[in-house]
Amino acid sequence: CCTCSAGVAAALPAALPPGASVSAGLALALAGSTVGLMDPAFKNNQELFVGNIPPTLTEESKQIFVAFLNEALREVKLAEGNPVTDCRLQQKFAFIVLSTAEDTTAALSLNGIPFQGCMLKIERPGSYSGPPDMATTWQQLKSGTEEGAQAIPAPDRSTMPLRELFIGNTPSGMTGVDLHEFLGKVMQEVGLRTSPGSPVLNVRVNEKFCFVEFRSAEEAGNALSMDGIPLMGSELKFRRPEKYTAACAAAGMPVEPPMGWRDFLAAKKRMEEAQKLLKENRSTVVRLGNLISPEELSSELAFQVAKEDIEEECTKNVGPVLNIIVPRPVSCCA
Repeated sequence: CCTCSAGVAAALPAALPPGASVSAGLALALAGSTVGLMDPAFKNNQELFVGNIPPTLTEESKQIFVAFLNEALREVKLAEGNPVTDCRLQQKFAFIVLSTAEDTTAALSLNGIPFQGCMLKIERPGSYSGPPDMATTWQQLKSGTEEGAQAIPAPDRSTMPLRELFIGNTPSGMTGVDLHEFLGKVMQEVGLRTSPGSPVLNVRVNEKFCFVEFRSAEEAGNALSMDGIPLMGSELKFRRPEKYTAACAAAGMPVEPPMGWRDFLAAKKRMEEAQKLLKENRSTVVRLGNLISPEELSSELAFQVAKEDIEEECTKNVGPVLNIIVPRPVSCCA
């Protein structure tokens, strides 16, 4: 109708080319509204990669997935409303689009969130060229109480071969969530983590094995000490992935075999016993040897100078000295 046409015309850009029709102007306006969607900067700042998705996720159920992510963001107060606006599914991964760049950065902290038995791997896409991000993990957000657990730099893809381990002989029916909880708890209890919070970022489970991503290369190396740890009647096998061993072989670097769980526990027990013995036998007396020669012992002047030197060095490097006792032959004291 004329009224509708007039309303549309009023909403169109004022600077239409002379003689342009309303329909042409409408097409121009619509094209302008989609520029943001096609802008590489938009894709770079408002899109995230989601890996390790469950095989049950389909086009028909992806809206449930989007709703799940939005609910999670609201639950931990990372965003309001429904910031996840779209999801593109591939065979084993997906891309999600968020409403703002700020919401996109906040959603990085969903990394590790469990969904249908899988721990989602949420990170920037490979094409991202912005500054490094600071993010927590989903487990840190949910616990929120462990002293010292805080945001850390988002994992660097280039360090993945150093931070990932292959774990074989996993029990049937174990989910990524189950393994994440088990590994994180064990590493905490036996002192294999380097800082508060779970050292495990993600677990990708297959039928009889899995790949575990750790937050640091050091903690991945520490986790090798769990090789042979029993779990539900199976002994887990911890190994470096093939990419790591191939890179080491190309560089001529040997790959050291893991210590093994039993050897690690034995070494840990010996260390604890030594520390306990040291604690139980604490003393304010320290025995020093090979400091005074026989000649110095026989000369009163040299003897006193040596004692003063010892006292001066001990005071400077350790603390106040109450007394110094130097046994001397009876003939020296006559």
